[in-house]
Order: sequence, then C-alpha cells, then structure tokens
Amino acid sequence: MSTYTGKTRFGFEPKMSVVMDAAGVTRTPLALRPSLGPLAMLAYKPARVKALVKLSSAPTTGTVQFELYANDAAIMTRSMSINGVTEIAIDQAIDLSAVAGEAELSTGLNVTAAADAGITAEVTAYLDVEQPVAQTGC
Repeated sequence: MSTYTGKTRFGFEPKMSVVMDAAGVTRTPLALRPSLGPLAMLAYKPARVKALVKLSSAPTTGTVQFELYANDAAIMTRSMSINGVTEIAIDQAIDLSAVAGEAELSTGLNVTAAADAGITAEVTAYLDVEQPVAQTGC
C-alpha cells in the first residue's frame, strides 16, 4: 500500500513593483492570475499565503494592506505599518472553501497611507494548497 499527499504552489507576478508614495492598489496583472481549477472540488484543502514585501529604504511613515483576491473580492487582508522597516514577511493560513475553481486569484498591495517620496516596494507572493492523503493498493 502506498500513501500520497500533494502540495500545489501558485505563484503570482514575481517581484511585483509598487510605488509607495501615493495611496492606491497594485494587483497581479490579468494575464498572470492563476485559478484553483479542479482543486476547488476538494472538501479539505488547507492553504497558506506566503509573501515577502521588500522596501527600497525604510520609510518614516505609511501603512499598507496585503490582499488576496478571488476575482474582485478580497478573501484575505493583512494590514501593516511600514514605519522604519525594509522587509515584511507574511505567512498566513487561509480558507479557500468558498473559492470557485474558475475564480482568478490575484494579490494586491494597497497603500492606505503613503510613505516617503521615492520609496518603492517589491512583492513576491505564493499560495500553497495541500491535498489530502490518498492511498493506493488497498
């Protein structure tokens, strides 16, 4: 008897660039948005969003929200102050039970309070979805 488990990693736009000195949302471009496809049929699918936000320098002010979207609905939001930091790591469990297989997934960085002029951010994000154990040869 063999036992199998699986993990699928969805990558979003690698190193998405965001200007931090003006309020607004920057999202994964339409052409690069993955979908769950047949994984959406699984009743149990633990998932984690992992992201790294690297700032070009440490701002003295500013707040952002990292968001995960299914189509245009935010299904996860994480608010963060960026005062005095150059790097923010995100690792958060997420419930995908209501996400349809054809829904386009995207990430976004919403600058809710602008940072100092000239500061940019580089965002790298992944969505890891686990599949349940399958046994063969029973």
